[in-house]
Amino acid sequence: MVCFIDFVGTPKGAKIFVDEVEIGELPKYVYPLKWGKYQIRVSLEGYVDEIRKDYVIFPTDRSKKVVIALVKSEEA
Repeated sequence: MVCFIDFVGTPKGAKIFVDEVEIGELPKYVYPLKWGKYQIRVSLEGYVDEIRKDYVIFPTDRSKKVVIALVKSEEA
């Protein structure tokens, strides 16, 4: 079974990685993932990366939403 993931949040254009494979930019809708455990990372220059280790998709999940809000880096 596949779960469809919506990646939403700010800032638009931040790069989305699932298990270190780039899958696109925010926002990204209806991205299919099989059940399992993943690492999700969202990155954009000038912002602190948001990393979610052990993001779990259960066999009963049909759709999920990942909401991201990157914080500006103090170095930017």
